[in-house]
Amino acid sequence: MAEEMSHTTSEGYPMKGGDGEYSYFIHSSRQRCAADTSKGTLVAKIVENLAFENLSSTTVRIADLGCSVGPNTFIAVETIIEAQYFAAAVPGSFHGRLFPKASLDIVYSAYAIQWLSKTPQELLDSNSPAFNKGRILYGKSPDEVAQAYGVQYAKDIQCFLRA
Repeated sequence: MAEEMSHTTSEGYPMKGGDGEYSYFIHSSRQRCAADTSKGTLVAKIVENLAFENLSSTTVRIADLGCSVGPNTFIAVETIIEAQYFAAAVPGSFHGRLFPKASLDIVYSAYAIQWLSKTPQELLDSNSPAFNKGRILYGKSPDEVAQAYGVQYAKDIQCFLRA
């Protein structure tokens, strides 16, 4: 019997696509450089840790938990493909179960899992000490703002690790 996958409903906030002034493509050179710099280490770790004789089949299942648009989306996955064969991709949110249990051999994330699944409710409630007046963050915020973000991150990372 196939394991039922639980899905969470979350509102998505994708990166700005295209190649305009504020697009991710224009403002993502650091991420591109990090992916290029880590290529040798990534390939070495794949070769070191992924022996086909230890796999249950010759199918290697890969997840790139990226959240970008444009060419950076593919740099790390192309590196993985060069070290192992890649056959399919599944889009979706990693804030909840995206894949069946024990179905992946490689999971890669460089700049994604730190993003929260949602804005902490306390930041939106004008009666809350963590009310943030519509701002994403600001330098002299009350401790309650940082605590609200920390609590939401703890929930999200725990959900991710369980999935």
